[in-house]
Amino acid sequence: MGLLKKMRAFFQESSQIRGVWDKPYVWMVMACFIWLLAFGDYFTGKSTLFSDAVSYFDHTFYFIENIKRGVFPLWDSSWNHGAPNDFFLRRIGCYNPIYLLMALLSIVGVSHPVAYLLVHSLYFFLGAFGFYLLTKTVYKDERVAFGSFLLLLFSTVGTRIFDSYMCLVIVPTIWFLYFLTVFLVMPRRLYFTGLCLSFMIAMNTYIPLFFLTIIFAIGLFWIVFFFREVWSAGQRAVNFFISHPGFSGLLAGLVVVSLIPPLAFFLNTLQGAVVLPERHGVSGGAHVLSVDTKLLSWGVMEDLFFTGYFTDFRRFLLALAYVPFLGVVLWAWGVFCQINRRVLLYFSIAVFFILLGTPLAAPLHQFLFKHVFYFKYIRNLHFFLWFILLPLFIFISAEFLSQILLMSFKSVKEKAWAACIAFVTMAVFFLFTLWRGDGVWTTFFAIGATLVFSMWYLFWRQSFKGWILWAVLLVVIVPQAFQVFHYISRNTPRTDIYKNVSLPKFEYVTGITPSASSDNRCGYLYYSASSFDDLCKGVGNLAVSSSLTHTLVAYGRVEPFRGTSQDYVNLELSLTRNTDMAFTAGLKGSLVLSPRDNPVKFEKDSSALSVRHFDTNTLLLRTNFDHEKFLVYTDSVAKGWRAFVDGKRVDLYPANLAYKGVRVPSGQRSVEFRYGNPWWYGFNWLMIVVFNVLFYGVAWAFFRGRRDTASL
Repeated sequence: MGLLKKMRAFFQESSQIRGVWDKPYVWMVMACFIWLLAFGDYFTGKSTLFSDAVSYFDHTFYFIENIKRGVFPLWDSSWNHGAPNDFFLRRIGCYNPIYLLMALLSIVGVSHPVAYLLVHSLYFFLGAFGFYLLTKTVYKDERVAFGSFLLLLFSTVGTRIFDSYMCLVIVPTIWFLYFLTVFLVMPRRLYFTGLCLSFMIAMNTYIPLFFLTIIFAIGLFWIVFFFREVWSAGQRAVNFFISHPGFSGLLAGLVVVSLIPPLAFFLNTLQGAVVLPERHGVSGGAHVLSVDTKLLSWGVMEDLFFTGYFTDFRRFLLALAYVPFLGVVLWAWGVFCQINRRVLLYFSIAVFFILLGTPLAAPLHQFLFKHVFYFKYIRNLHFFLWFILLPLFIFISAEFLSQILLMSFKSVKEKAWAACIAFVTMAVFFLFTLWRGDGVWTTFFAIGATLVFSMWYLFWRQSFKGWILWAVLLVVIVPQAFQVFHYISRNTPRTDIYKNVSLPKFEYVTGITPSASSDNRCGYLYYSASSFDDLCKGVGNLAVSSSLTHTLVAYGRVEPFRGTSQDYVNLELSLTRNTDMAFTAGLKGSLVLSPRDNPVKFEKDSSALSVRHFDTNTLLLRTNFDHEKFLVYTDSVAKGWRAFVDGKRVDLYPANLAYKGVRVPSGQRSVEFRYGNPWWYGFNWLMIVVFNVLFYGVAWAFFRGRRDTASL
């Protein structure tokens, strides 16, 4: 007992220390540092990115390497022999300010993998901090907010940066909800700007339909349960807009303008500019992005059931749901908490997304799929588990923690009952874990630490002042999560995916050899220009591979291609036999220029043709032909490509069904193939500037000492 009194006195004295250690921010930084240590193997290359994250890594640095050279990559010449890059720009959310930070790290010498992981980790930390502010705004309790921050930080929500794109959606969603909450309570320019910015980022991230569904659902249920509060908040917002018409109009205009890129992408896919044969080939819909219900067999409950097979944390993997033990305990103690409107709101939202994310067992998705048009374009419904259900689970844990901390146990009898409940709860968890036989030591530590500190708080809560509670929460939450993260890292498949990402160089000879085998250029088309897909469907493998051996080919004769079955036969024979004949739509009759036995396939710079400039959007050539030629650039043709000869725009023909062709007169000429309109090119650069200015402007105003609310 003497030792216990000394310990109590020590902590009571220590709790009087004033300074940075009394604030949770320094402990939040410490927690983030521990998180980075837990995933250190990814930064050293012992563990590597997995699944969808590999593709996101590739396309991120394809974008960044182009940006570093002053080129906005509207086209990707390295993807399936040329394809519009808009699909992948939408996937990574190319206007997000994190990419300029990655580019800066790359410029100063940080390797691509480390830059990618570090910036995405910081982005997730930013989302966790937003979650802290959101929780603090709702519960008005720094302790509850810090606990929710740790629960989110050390859940598996953040681990999805290693195998998916989840955090690109989760982070702006969290900040949107925070800015919306504080703006409706206390309308300010800063909050409205942050609200608009987070909306703009979310809507330009693949895919915005998840975000819209979450916001619509939360808004609907909020109106149902808090109608009077919503009405009052709406009046405050309207008064703000009336008082600041110019400012509000400017930001609203920026929001509308920011929606142009995703809408343009949707319209381009509607017009058939691209195809995704392997991804959505079974949909049978009129739109290439439409989803067949057969692709929705894996939902939220399947994700949870799959996680249930890994109660042994030593086998834990990416894409498995995990929340630190304290979150589960809070749910167990939540049985004794009050059921208020907030709890009903949270559970209603959770039930909605569980039903929506379980399409085979519940009719909700089928109803929305039939009556709400954009649900025809949502796949991977189990993503709602990560986008909303796990964060909501933690938010409900915060509700229970808030109520528990507000409980007053004055009499010895009340304290005894509370202690008995805590002890029995921990005993049940202990016995269950022991019975399973697969518990790791940190689970038992978490059970014991939670029991000890709950008893401590129950009987000596006056000692929980200052930094002690922050340290206690770290001790209770971190050890088990750290071990789980260790096993996730260790169990991630090791693959050599980290290549020196660089921009494609122009190659006269592609290295492709004519082949009729099943292992061909059309064997797997996840995403492609529709013209190349048409070629793959129309002719055999040998003809396709034969057409791709050289990047630039000059023909002396051109035949019209009208799409008849005989045209496809003639095209296949010409490509296979390497005859000096190109086929193109747009001609009414044959065009004889200077026919030879075989076309001229260029293998290096020469007096007849040389490359002056090449980037992902442009190919500039210098030609000097003896006779007029039909020059074919064996990169896919698509709407948006234009051709210029001596600076004057000329007709660009779809050559050999899939590629770009142009008539080049004899003599010295400058020939240019260019993708994208100048105004659209400039618009994308403008969007990068706007997003970055808004982001750093909000950050500067947010952290510079203008503390408008108690959230700061």
